[in-house]
Amino acid sequence: MRLTRLLLVATPVLLACQGSSGANGAPPEGFPVAWAYDDCAPWDGGALSIFLGTQIPTGASTPIPPYVRVTVYSRGVAPGSTFEWTEPQGQVGGAARCLTSGPCELATSARVSFVTPAGGEDFAGVVHLEFGAAPPTVGGFRATLVPREALCG
Repeated sequence: MRLTRLLLVATPVLLACQGSSGANGAPPEGFPVAWAYDDCAPWDGGALSIFLGTQIPTGASTPIPPYVRVTVYSRGVAPGSTFEWTEPQGQVGGAARCLTSGPCELATSARVSFVTPAGGEDFAGVVHLEFGAAPPTVGGFRATLVPREALCG
C-alpha cells in the first residue's frame, strides 16, 4: 500500500521532470532567454504571456526582435497543464514570431505545457509552435515573471 502511494505521487513528478529535460529541455534555437508577463486576452480576461528571445527588455515592455510570444488566455496555469490551439488566434491562446521590427508571423498551431506551478516567480515548460512551412520552434523554457500591471476588463 505504501509503495503504491509512493508510485502514484512520484510518477507525475518524474514525468514532469522528464518533459523539461532531454532534447526539449534546451531553449528553442535562437531564443535562449525567457520571461513572462501578466497579460489580457482579446476579450479582456486574464492571460499569461511567455516571451522567448535573446534578452529581457529593460524599462520599456516592448521586446527587442527576434522573439517569440506565446499567450495563454488563462491566469490559472497549473503544473502539468497543456494548452493547444490550431488557429492563429483561437479561444485558448495565440503565438507570434517576430524576427524583425516589422510585422510578426502568427503561429498556425501551438502547444505549451507547463511543469511548474503558478503563483511563483517562474514558469517552466515546453513549447511546440508551427509557422507555416518553416521548421517548428520547439524547446523548453524557464520564464521569470516580470512585474507589469495588466488592466483587463
